Amino acid sequence: MAILSVPKIRKVFMLSAIVISGISACGGPGKGAGEIISVEASPWRFSRGGVRGSGALVSGGYGGRLDVIWERSIKEKPQAPLTLTNGAVVVAGSKRKVFLFNTQTGEDIAKYKNRSSPQSGGVIIDSLLYNSTSPPFNYLDCRGVADGKVRWRSVILDIVAPLVIEEERLFALGGDGVAYCFDRFSGDLLWEKKIGGKMIAAPALEIRDDGNVLWIANSYGWIGAYDVGSGKELYRHDTDGSLVSAPAVHTDGTIYFSAQSGHAFSLTPQQSNLEANLDSLKPVNAIEAEIPTDTFALAKYVFKKYALESPSWSSPAIKGKYSVFVDNTGHVYCFDSPQMSKTVWRVSLGAALVASPIIVDDYVVVGLLTGELFTLSLTTGEIVSSRLLESSIKYSPVSDGESIFVATQRKSLYCLGTLRR
Repeated sequence: MAILSVPKIRKVFMLSAIVISGISACGGPGKGAGEIISVEASPWRFSRGGVRGSGALVSGGYGGRLDVIWERSIKEKPQAPLTLTNGAVVVAGSKRKVFLFNTQTGEDIAKYKNRSSPQSGGVIIDSLLYNSTSPPFNYLDCRGVADGKVRWRSVILDIVAPLVIEEERLFALGGDGVAYCFDRFSGDLLWEKKIGGKMIAAPALEIRDDGNVLWIANSYGWIGAYDVGSGKELYRHDTDGSLVSAPAVHTDGTIYFSAQSGHAFSLTPQQSNLEANLDSLKPVNAIEAEIPTDTFALAKYVFKKYALESPSWSSPAIKGKYSVFVDNTGHVYCFDSPQMSKTVWRVSLGAALVASPIIVDDYVVVGLLTGELFTLSLTTGEIVSSRLLESSIKYSPVSDGESIFVATQRKSLYCLGTLRR
């Protein structure tokens, strides 16, 4: 465990000389930065879309094609998953910058210089940009989009997991095995919870009438539910493999996740309407168990486990009755939800992948380490379109509902969709 020479958490106010000089070295955010201040919610604000981490977007505007609308150099390799905000693609570079590019043209909007690489990626909400930086600085920064000035800063060891924000709360997962919750406006620490293990994937929120719940997975193979207001552990389930990908929360309360052991999992609240006849759902390739808890509002969960062909480092994508998983050898699996009692389809794309799939309307979009990008029919698995890019795709594509945006390891950013001639 690395030891910091600073307190575990330290607030640094925006008027410090270090902060001002760091921004000046970049020449400010650049012309046009003020134009992207949010007036409405972004369609892909976080690394897996919305706060539930579903990796899915329903817009009715995407036709499944992968024509190149534009491409451009981004000068640095992508360091983290992309996000979108109101006409801008947000790219965290492998050196020290967070870039903003126009979604329509690919032109520069702004760039923000950090003291080290922005490894959590960038999240923009309203007029504020949030990102963490790698060691040795270990900063969690909040800065103004229009002026680039740091509003507040905390020092937390090695935040790799993408950030998630719910209203005024910002959730960050530290390399010290601790989950932190900050007031996103002031930077005040609201709570911290020791969880243990490495947490390198984003948390996901379950939106509930009786209080929202934060789901977190770690390298010990644990997945747990935590109260967003206090950090209190409400529920935990231990799996048999390290969890390095983000969970996805269905609107019916089912939690989907995968493991390095090569398994796809689901946790379904037993009283869900979709679990009306549990006794009849006993597939030969799944394990069913009831997991009681005394503290969570839901009395018990049904746990399902499905063996994939190889380990999985990728998060699932879910939409309606479909859940889509991938493994590291290029297999794509579509299950019915939430029982995973039926494989709707399975496709082999023939090459290694680590990027998570996404679902846009009725299409699954998957990128490979060979640089190949595919769209598949969500209902049949049929390949609808493909495109060979010039280098590896390490991080998931994102979408605004009309186009697909993806970055490669040779420092290129692409916008793909239907080219209007």
